[in-house]
Amino acid sequence: MGQSYEKQAKSGKLVSCTVTSGVKVLFIQANEYASGLYRIGHIAEALEKLNGEIVVDYFNRGDSADNFLFRIGGSDVIVFQLQTDAMIAEIIPVCKEAGIPVVMDMDDDLLNVPEWNPSYFDLGRKFSNAFISNDGRKMNVKNNIEKLKTIRQILRDVSLITVTGKGLRNAYSRYNKVKILPNSVDPKKIKPSKRSGMFSKKVRIFWQGSQTHLADLGNIKGVVQRVTEQFPEVQWMIWGSMYKNFATFMGIPEDRVETKETVPFADYYKQLRKIKMDIGICPLIQHSYNECKSNIKWLEYSLCGIPTVATDIITYEAIRHEETGFLAKNNEEWFYYLAELIKSPRLRKKMARAAKEQVLQDFNIHSNIKMWEATLLKLHNDNSKKI
Repeated sequence: MGQSYEKQAKSGKLVSCTVTSGVKVLFIQANEYASGLYRIGHIAEALEKLNGEIVVDYFNRGDSADNFLFRIGGSDVIVFQLQTDAMIAEIIPVCKEAGIPVVMDMDDDLLNVPEWNPSYFDLGRKFSNAFISNDGRKMNVKNNIEKLKTIRQILRDVSLITVTGKGLRNAYSRYNKVKILPNSVDPKKIKPSKRSGMFSKKVRIFWQGSQTHLADLGNIKGVVQRVTEQFPEVQWMIWGSMYKNFATFMGIPEDRVETKETVPFADYYKQLRKIKMDIGICPLIQHSYNECKSNIKWLEYSLCGIPTVATDIITYEAIRHEETGFLAKNNEEWFYYLAELIKSPRLRKKMARAAKEQVLQDFNIHSNIKMWEATLLKLHNDNSKKI
C-alpha cells in the first residue's frame, strides 16, 4: 500500500499525496535566502522534475511541529541544511536508529566565523562590545559556545555532510564523511542581462550581496577609488545591503553609484536581467572562512553574460584565469584587470561568452542534479543493506 502524507502545493494549500514507490527524500530548508534555495529548494525542484527513483517531500517551515515529526518518520532519507538547533541534534540519532540516513548540507563554515563577519554575534567564541544587535542585545558567548558544540555534535552524528567545494570539505572532514556537490545554476531561470553596449559612454561594474561581505568590499576600497578617479565612464551598480551607503563607505561621489534595494528571491532573477551591467566583481578577504564560500556570484554573472574579476582564492578555482574570468591576487592586480575590461568591450564580450560556456557545461543544474540523485540513492541503498 502507499503511504499518505500532506504536502504544501505552490498555491500554499496542503494537498494529500500518496507515495506508492521510490525512495522518499525529505528536504528541510534553513532559510529563504540564496543559500536555502540553491542548496535545498532548487535541488528538490530539479529532483522532482527528473521523475526518477526519488520521491521528493519538502518541509515548509511554517508547518506544525507534529507535521514535521510525522514527515520525518515517513521518510527514507532526510536532508537538513545549516542546522544549529539542539532539537535537531536530538532527532538525528533517533532517525538513524530507525534506519533513516540523515544528510546535513553546509555551505558556510559555521565553526570558524571571523570577528569581521556579522554572524560572529551568534557564533563567536569571545565577547566583543563591537557586536550589539539592532534591538540592543549583546553577545552571549556562553550560548554561542553551546551552539558550536551542538553543531559539532550534529556533524558527527549525521550519515553524510554535503558541501559546495574543497574549502568546506577540508573544514568538515575531521567530523564525518563529506561529499562535494557544487552549486549549480538553471540557464532557464537566469537570462542575459542588459549591457551598456559597444558605444555607450558608461561602463557599469556590478556587485550584489549582504552586509556579511562589508569587510570584503572594504578590502578593495583603494581600487574602487582609483578606478572611479581614472575612468569617468565607470558607474558602480550596487545591489543589496550596501545600496544606501556604498559611496560614503568607499569615499567616492554619490553620482557615480547606481543602487538597488534587495528584492525577494522570488523576483531576483527577473530583476537581475533588467539591470544594466558590464562587469561583475567578487572580492573576498584571503581567509580560511572565505575559502569555504561558493562561486555562486561568478555563476550568476556568467549566465547574465558579463565577465568577472574575482579574488584569487580556492573559492574561485574553477575560473580559468584570463579565459573565463580574471583572478586577482592583490589590489594592483584588481585595478589592472578591471582597467583591461573597462577599456575593451571586445574583451568583455569574449570573456563573458567563454565563462557562460564553461558554466553551462560544468555547473548546469539539469546535468549536475544527477550527482545529487546518485548520492542520495547510494546513501539509502547502503543503509538498507545494513538493516
